[in-house]
Amino acid sequence: MENLISLLAGGALGAVLRFGMTTWLSPYHQTYPIGTFSVNLAGSLLIGIIAGAVNLDSLSPPIKAFLVIGLLGSFTTFSTYTLESFNLWKAGAVKMALFYLVASNLLGLLLVALGFWFGNLFRNG
Repeated sequence: MENLISLLAGGALGAVLRFGMTTWLSPYHQTYPIGTFSVNLAGSLLIGIIAGAVNLDSLSPPIKAFLVIGLLGSFTTFSTYTLESFNLWKAGAVKMALFYLVASNLLGLLLVALGFWFGNLFRNG
C-alpha cells in the first residue's frame, strides 16, 4: 500500500509539473511541440542525475515508486511525443517530424549521460 501511495503522490506531482512547464512554454509553441520536447529533455536530465547519484536498485520501493515511476513517469511524455511526431508527419511536415524524433532521442540520451555525471559528483562528494 505504501508503494501505491508513493506512486500516486509522485504521479500527481509529475503531472502538475508537466502541465506547468508545457503551459509556461505554450507561447513559444507554433509549429514545433516545444513543451513536450522540453519536458522530455528535462526528464532525461533528472533521471540521469538520480541514477548517477544513487544506485536505483538500492532505493527503497516507495522512494523508487515516487521518484522514478510516479514523478518522472508522469512528467515525461513519450506517448504525447510519439503522437506529435505522427501528427507532424501526417500533416506533411516530414522534415520537422524527423528532426523532432532525432533531436529528442539524441539530446535526451546526452542529457541522461550528463545527469548521470552530475549525480556521480553528488555521490562521490
